[in-house]
Amino acid sequence: MSWIINMKRLVSLGCNATSYTTANTTASTTAIPAITSALMSVSVAVLALILPLCLSLTTNAAEAVVSKSLTHTKDQSIHYSGTAYSLDNDQILYREDHTLTMKDGQPIERTTLYYDADNQLFAEKNNRYRSQFNNSDSNNSDSNNSDSNNSDSSNTGSDNSATPDFMLTDDRYGYSESMEQDGKRWRVEYKEPEESGNKILSKPDYTPVIDAGFDEFVRAHWNDLMEGDTVNFSFAVPSRLEWIDFRLIPLAQKDGTLTVEMRLKSRWIAWLLDPVFLTYDIKSKRLLTYRGLTNIRTMNGDGIKAEIRYTYPLKDQS
Repeated sequence: MSWIINMKRLVSLGCNATSYTTANTTASTTAIPAITSALMSVSVAVLALILPLCLSLTTNAAEAVVSKSLTHTKDQSIHYSGTAYSLDNDQILYREDHTLTMKDGQPIERTTLYYDADNQLFAEKNNRYRSQFNNSDSNNSDSNNSDSNNSDSSNTGSDNSATPDFMLTDDRYGYSESMEQDGKRWRVEYKEPEESGNKILSKPDYTPVIDAGFDEFVRAHWNDLMEGDTVNFSFAVPSRLEWIDFRLIPLAQKDGTLTVEMRLKSRWIAWLLDPVFLTYDIKSKRLLTYRGLTNIRTMNGDGIKAEIRYTYPLKDQS
């Protein structure tokens, strides 16, 4: 896992270099090589940041707004799956099996099992919810697709479905990460063979979103996305022990689907990273495909780019 440690060191170097270039925008042209070098460092840093982040997002997006279609039941568990295909030859790379448990139309817990192409279990993630999502945070929408610098001071993320507790373990690398709410703060921790870390996180700049809470966040802002508004959120990255700000940008509505794009909120580094594309069925609000850097690494520790296609129970399909 030494590649992760080295990449994290590059993140710090890249961030320092970026701060330097921002503070000296009026410097002479002799600073151009330094700026170029800084941006190169940031490009490497972005990859180090996004890999662990995608470890949560591709799983969570698979579960997006399934709970909305189950509000007619009191207690129910639904099972569904996602299959990741290579962008090069459509070969199956791995599979995700999801179980969502509901009570009175609200998520109670989620379990995700990861299987390789040989159907061998290699990772597991569990989410636990505390109470219902606070649907009143309107300060995170950007009308006319413009970025807003206003933080969501009203949303502390306390006791809502966008910030579930969770634990993830990957047996292949001996890696684990977890997050647990403690009042209006969160205890975050990660462990890997060569290092570990833990920290207490306070309220972030925008609506806090943790792991599978991403689907509840999409539900809360569905109307904003349908109207073409960009939505900001702060996503927890346990391996970095911090919040990272993102933008969710609606791109198109076509043939009964809505496609959105996820990018880093900072425009300084967003262009260095290929965006992630998510396509939803408008009627059921379910995720159909996820295309981009996935939540799974190769045995060499490299991130996998794939298209994940999701299937749901026939009895609950519209």
